[in-house]
Amino acid sequence: MLDWLIVVTWRPALVVLPGTQNMSDYRDLGFHLRGFAKGIVICSVGAGIAGGAYSLLTALI
Repeated sequence: MLDWLIVVTWRPALVVLPGTQNMSDYRDLGFHLRGFAKGIVICSVGAGIAGGAYSLLTALI
């Protein structure tokens, strides 16, 4: 949700790509919530795989 605070509320020039100043996605909270949800799912799956691999390796050693 930090990206929502920075990009949607403050929108500093550092985070705005040249030529995209007036894009509606910068103000669309749903766009950022969907990205946040995708990131949570992807990171959770990755953490599960890494945790499983670690458990398997420690069991074999």
